[in-house]
Amino acid sequence: MTESMQNSGVEGFRLSPQQRSLWSLQQTAQGQPFRALGAILIEGDLKPQVLKDAVQHIVGRHEILRTTFSRPPGIKTLFQVVGESSQFSWETVDVSSLDVTEQGLRIAEYFARESERPFDFDQGPLLRVTVIKQSSDSHVLLVLLPALCGDSVSIRNFTGELRQAYPSLLNRHEELTGEPMQYADFAEWQNEQLEADNVDVSNGKTHWQKRGSEGVPGPAMLLERRAAASRAFELDSIAVDLEAPLSKMEAMARERETSVPALLFACWQALVWRLCGQTESEFVLYNLCAGRKFADLQNALGLYAKYLPIRLHCEDKSFDEHLQKVSTALIEADEWQDYFDSGTSANTMADSVAFDFEEGQSRDAAGLVSFSVIKQYVCFSPFKLKLSCVRSGPAISAELQYNA
Repeated sequence: MTESMQNSGVEGFRLSPQQRSLWSLQQTAQGQPFRALGAILIEGDLKPQVLKDAVQHIVGRHEILRTTFSRPPGIKTLFQVVGESSQFSWETVDVSSLDVTEQGLRIAEYFARESERPFDFDQGPLLRVTVIKQSSDSHVLLVLLPALCGDSVSIRNFTGELRQAYPSLLNRHEELTGEPMQYADFAEWQNEQLEADNVDVSNGKTHWQKRGSEGVPGPAMLLERRAAASRAFELDSIAVDLEAPLSKMEAMARERETSVPALLFACWQALVWRLCGQTESEFVLYNLCAGRKFADLQNALGLYAKYLPIRLHCEDKSFDEHLQKVSTALIEADEWQDYFDSGTSANTMADSVAFDFEEGQSRDAAGLVSFSVIKQYVCFSPFKLKLSCVRSGPAISAELQYNA
């Protein structure tokens, strides 16, 4: 907690580097596209009040779910302020009288609505939950947070805690135990880490000065239509069919002593290089990093994710040579991730190309009720083009996301 906030009579905490970068982007982007939205399918004999109580319990456990963002009079810096009350927005909708096709359309409408509704960052509440009843044993739960408060892993972790809390409250057992990592504490640790004067920090900053995006333009795609600076960032996507089965990708990765994400990143980078007309010998692609190296962060909620710049020299050579360089660069980026300040590249991301690879979530049973994430929309960086891949069981789904 900073002294300036204490003197203003408000208990507030510094933003994390990821939050500062995102807040800066939000000031220039028209609309508010930056959010984490998940659709959770709940199957079984659901008790709505118990579900609401479970959400209430989770909000009480995680400060970031009851956080707002404030700039008190006379203070230029924005702070995150943790509310004592576990308030959140709760809405119920019944579409059980409609046929299956119409239900799907209505749910899609609600999902699209939540993708666009503005937030009141100063007053809150910022967590919004909508329960859509399809039938007596099928519901869809829409969970919405601004990206300042969550990422895709947060949506999965929220679902996991819901799966644990619901049956406990239903059967009047003990509620969730164990103190989770609070985001404000992590944000302060991260700020102190970047401000520290020691060899590790110096080496980390030196690494990103050499390997970061500074001085390297984003790849210029052929036939690209540049958007005016005043135009809003409008995220759209196209599904991509990866013809090669996951088993074949895994075999290729094992043969080359690398991972499937590294293999796909290398393919994507090579393709982007060729789509640039092979004129750029060196350019940067951003790679999603979950930002959760430590065990305490695996189940935490908040904006931990960030995109790390992967800077490589591209030339006509064998794919195996290219893959070797990519794998090495990804390992180095992961090693030095704690010393990368997202704010240093915030202004260049909108003209950049990115890649992300994430693990999907399986269907989790909680007694007679099951919870599974069936759809999500997560956006905290306005890339002009991104290949997004999700591994779910024996398959990988992929889509191209782009600034329309």
